[in-house]
Amino acid sequence: MIKKTFQTIGIRLIGTAATFALSVFVARGLGPDGAGYFFYGLAVMVGAATLGRLGLTEVAVRFVSANTGPDNAAGAYAVTALAIVAILSIAVALFVWILGPVVMTYFNPNGAAFGLAIAQLAYAIPAVAMTVVLCGVLQGYRRPVTASFLETGFVPLLVLLGAITLKTDNLSSFIGLYVGASMLGLICATVLAMRQAGPGAMLSANKARELVHAGHPLLSVNMMGYIIRFAPLLCLGIFATPSDTGVYAIVIRLGLIFGIILQSLNNVLRPAFAVAHQTGALVDLQRQIQSGGLFLLAIGLPLIAGTMFFRQPILLLFGPEFVGGGLALVILLLGQTVNLITASSGAILAMTGNERTLRTYTFITALLCILLSVALIPPFGLIGAASATALTIALQGLLAAGGVYRKVGVWPFVSFQSIQH
Repeated sequence: MIKKTFQTIGIRLIGTAATFALSVFVARGLGPDGAGYFFYGLAVMVGAATLGRLGLTEVAVRFVSANTGPDNAAGAYAVTALAIVAILSIAVALFVWILGPVVMTYFNPNGAAFGLAIAQLAYAIPAVAMTVVLCGVLQGYRRPVTASFLETGFVPLLVLLGAITLKTDNLSSFIGLYVGASMLGLICATVLAMRQAGPGAMLSANKARELVHAGHPLLSVNMMGYIIRFAPLLCLGIFATPSDTGVYAIVIRLGLIFGIILQSLNNVLRPAFAVAHQTGALVDLQRQIQSGGLFLLAIGLPLIAGTMFFRQPILLLFGPEFVGGGLALVILLLGQTVNLITASSGAILAMTGNERTLRTYTFITALLCILLSVALIPPFGLIGAASATALTIALQGLLAAGGVYRKVGVWPFVSFQSIQH
């Protein structure tokens, strides 16, 4: 497990480095206003792709990992999940392409530029949605390293290389590179996942019903998670200037990097969580939580402290206009610290049949995020946005940890006893 975790985190760090470099390239090439348009459109695209996935990423991990027998039920689940997401994500993309510009023009004086970015990035929605679900399939087949690269590293690396090679310096070109890289990522993910599923994998109406039944509670969870992450940014696009939106987009990308470390660990542990729950091996589940949590804290806490201390030089890499986001970055990192301490609580609930409990907790925190964003952003701008995000991230982790203790019967935090042993 430790070897796979190191490999997965290594791949995700490569993806994070590429994302960081691409963000620097976009910020310096387009300035705060152009970066605001690009990252706002990207945020809308991510939300639409999340809706198009129907919560089937986690479900694919769970069903594929638990059904890799000789009857190839896992392959049927993989193919059926892909077909469902393909149909739904194309419909969502068409909806965003038509209505996105109209809505933004109505709410914001700069809405035409925001709307153009949203409409252009809508072409990437089906590719992103299907790729993420296929990465869930690969995780279920115990291929977390491959899944991590395709999900977090492939697209930013390709866009960055394309931008450097072509010397890209305008918004439409950056968007075109992103859409093209997303489609190429889908092709690679499909080939690799279908190779694991085998040539005999067939669509199944019964399995489609199972997937949709298990996925729709997680769709709510994923959408609420999206709101927690992006509602402040979306509110800034309405209540603030494109420049403020661009600065906060960079800050939140830096502040949420540490969620990538947590996601890397969860990608490795999710199949083990599902198997341990199905077999009733709570002792094994507790051991995995403790070892994974220790590993997470050992890596995450020093990185958070270092980012806080060097926040101004880091932000200066994006341009002098972005240095003003330093305090907002510190606030976000404090929220991420709580997220690291609660470790894999959300993933445990999702992999142990407690999707509805997770949905309830996430709904509460998402509602709080919306209320805080509307209340804090108009008077406080960037600081209000960062505060809304940090408070809701911390509350979400604590609620999920409490749910693990009550519903699953294991202690979700790293104990001092485990450290001593």
